Amino acid sequence: MKRLQSLSVVITLLATVSAGAQDIQNKRDAAVVADKEQLNQDELWIYDNLETAREQAARSNKPLMIVFR
Repeated sequence: MKRLQSLSVVITLLATVSAGAQDIQNKRDAAVVADKEQLNQDELWIYDNLETAREQAARSNKPLMIVFR
């Protein structure tokens, strides 16, 4: 009986942790999409276009800052 109760507690904890992790991932995905939309409207940033960024850096003789997410 104790073994069954322990197993039930472990299963409940795993289900709770898994649900929380999925919620965190969904919030992060939404934040990335919002960032992309905002940065696409700003001419200062080049988002998700490495070739254009390289060309512009070469023309302006400035280095690139690349962020991988």
